[in-house]
Formats: sequence, structure tokens, C-alpha cells
Amino acid sequence: MKRQTLWVPPAWLGWSEEWRGRLFAGGIKAIGIQLVGMMLTFAVNVLMARAAGLQGYGMYSFVITCASFAAVAGRLGIDTAVVKFVPECLATGNWSDLRGLLRASIGLVMAASVIAALAIAAILILTQRWSTESSPWMVSAIILLVLAVSYGSLAQGFLRGLGWIGRSLLGGSIIRPLLLALLVAIGWGWYTAVLPAQVMLLLAAGAWCLSVVVSWFWVFQSSRQRIPEQTPATYAVRKWVGVALPLLGIGALNMTLTRADILLVGALANDREVGYYAAASRITNLISFGLAALNTVAAPLIAELYAASRLREMHHLINLVIRIGSFAGVIVVVILFFLGHWILAQFGSGFEEGWAPLMILAVGQIVNIAVGPVGYILAMTGSDRKAFWILLEGAVLNVLVGGICVAQWGAIGAAVATSLAMIFWNVAMVKHIGQRFGFWILPFYGIRRHDAYS
Repeated sequence: MKRQTLWVPPAWLGWSEEWRGRLFAGGIKAIGIQLVGMMLTFAVNVLMARAAGLQGYGMYSFVITCASFAAVAGRLGIDTAVVKFVPECLATGNWSDLRGLLRASIGLVMAASVIAALAIAAILILTQRWSTESSPWMVSAIILLVLAVSYGSLAQGFLRGLGWIGRSLLGGSIIRPLLLALLVAIGWGWYTAVLPAQVMLLLAAGAWCLSVVVSWFWVFQSSRQRIPEQTPATYAVRKWVGVALPLLGIGALNMTLTRADILLVGALANDREVGYYAAASRITNLISFGLAALNTVAAPLIAELYAASRLREMHHLINLVIRIGSFAGVIVVVILFFLGHWILAQFGSGFEEGWAPLMILAVGQIVNIAVGPVGYILAMTGSDRKAFWILLEGAVLNVLVGGICVAQWGAIGAAVATSLAMIFWNVAMVKHIGQRFGFWILPFYGIRRHDAYS
């Protein structure tokens, strides 16, 4: 008896039946893990904000952001490059290169991360971000955080390359927030009052390190199963670094676009404003969560469909991502408009001041979800350089306008600059897509011309 499929795409969708398993079954797993991880991370941040208070949470958010920027330099782009190289080694049976890539990446990331961590710690000490008595604890926390973030991303890259998508997400999305919640709860109970920022940073570093250990256990377990024993290691370092460095640039741009506002508020305002602005920023990220989760599944499919000249199917895929992502995002926007004050209040006293930045940031996010995966459309169809330059222009705009606006209006100025930068690069990408392909993406709808892919 022929086994019935769970779902067959209708004819109007324009897909062959193969996409059922690839987009829905595979996508549901990835999106499910990310959804649970998002809720856990949000809950943990509420716990940390209540434990440390508005100013302490502001200091924590600022230092975490600094460590994240240092970790971008510490990874050298290798965490993304291995996603390309590992499948190539598996496909060709080049076990020597795979062993060499594993060993070389560990050493390179170690050296770069330590240098980046010491550099960012020195800058923070010179700018007197904390008392002299706290310096040893803060420096230790920064070094541990940069190393953990760098190696966590590297392990995730290897696991993705080895085909363990679920495991690549579990470490950062599930294990780390659970560990952090446990450690913060214990620390808060120990202090009984406000949890000092330096203690919370050390707890965060500990949770990050433990989750990274689990991820690397999976990496080594999988590599031992794949790589035959006694295989010599070969090191094509120049080739690997040549591919990784441009990816480092893209990673730095993405970090600047998404996190430079917190750095500017911390540098030009005060920890109190950083606290409620960071909470508002984290909340507005919920608006684009649906789109971001869909993009993880849709991006490789866009590349494959474009390469196979299956353009009408790519058309339908893009439209589906835009409509589902927009629908989910609009629901979140409506919830935030009516319940934003209450959600901010859950972080603790004083966080309600983040209402105005929350609404301003939401404007940029609405534009972002309305036009869908424009960045991936460019990157996956051979316009990755154009995407890079648009992102660079957006990052420069964010920093320059942000510096002026934050100096004048504090956290509200940061929200204005961030929204303007997000609107700019989304509109610029839509314009380039229209000029290149001859169709325009209508907000919340998708591709206007149905004959564009005929």
C-alpha cells in the first residue's frame, strides 16, 4: 500500500513536492528550536534585569555588546567559512584538510580572541567604565566572554557544516539560557539584594563556557566518526583565511548595524539609559523573529532555485517568506503597541522609560519585515558585493547619525538613527533588486510582476 504524504503543496503554490520535506519539515525543527530559545533568552534577560537593577543591567548590556564586537574580530570570519569548507571536505573525502581545518581554526581563533579581548578591556579601563577594585573581575569576565562567544560560533559553524543543524542551534538557543537562568537565580539568592554587574558578567561567561563545552563535545564526537584514524593533517591556511576575511567584514557590518546603538548610548549617555534602551531593543527584535527564522531555511533554497533557473519557484518562495514574516511581525507590533509599557515593566522599575525608543525602533522593524529577505535575495543571486556596499553605507549612516542624535537626545536619538539606517538599507536593496530583475517588491505582499520569472 502506497504511503500517504502528510502534505502535498497545492498547484497554485508553484512548488514541486520535494519542497514539502525540505522547507517545512526541516524548517519547523530549526524554527521550533529558535522560538523556544527566543522565549528562554527573553525570560532570562527579564530575570537579569530584575536581579541587577536598571543601572546594573545597563552596565551588563554595554560590556556584553563590547565583548560581542571583540568576538567578531576574534572569529576572523572562520566560523562562517567552515560552513563552506566542511561540506566540501566531506563530499570529496578530503579528511586531511578537514582535520587540518579543525586544528588550525582552534589555534587561530584562540590567538585572535585573546588579542581582541585584551584590546577591548584596555579601552574600557582607560575610559574608566568601572571602579579600580572591579577591574580584575571585569577583565576576567571579558576575556572569558570573548573566548566563549568566538568558540561557540566556531562550533556552531562546524556542526552546521557536518549536517547537525539541530545541535548547532541547541548550544546557544537552549542550553546557554537555561544555564544562565540557573546561575543568575543562585547568584541573586546568594546576594539577596541587587546582583553586582561584574558578578552577573562572570555568571554569563560561565554559562557561555559550559554551553560551548557541550557544543565542542558534539563537534569532536562527529569528527571522530567521520575522519579515519591516523589521518595526517594538511593546512591550507592561506586559502581558508582568504575566504574567511571578507566574511569577517560582513560580520562586522551586521554587528555594527544591530548593536552599535547600544555602544553609542553607553559611550555618550549613561548606564541607566543603556539599561532601558537595551531592553527596548531586545523586545523589538521579536518583530522580525518570524522573518529571521524563515530566512535560515529560505536562504539556501533561494540560491539553489536561482542556480537551477527555477525562477518561478523562487518567486513563490520569496512571496511566502514575505507574507508569513510580515503577518507574524504585524501581530507582534500590535501587541507591543498596547502592552509595551507592561512588558517593559516586567524588567523592573524604571524600564518603562524605554517606551519611546521601543516605538521608534518598531518603525524600522516594520519596514524590515515588510520587504522580506532582500539581503539574502542579493547575496544568493550573485549580488553579494552590492549587498556588502549597501550594508556598509547603512552602518556608516547608523554610526554617524547615531553619534549626533545620541549626544542630543540620548536613547531616543539612538532609536531614531537605528531605524533610519534599517529603512535606508532595506529600501536601497529593494531598489537594486528592481533595477536588476525588473520587478519590485511591494511591502507586505511580495513580487508585483508575476511574469518576471516566466
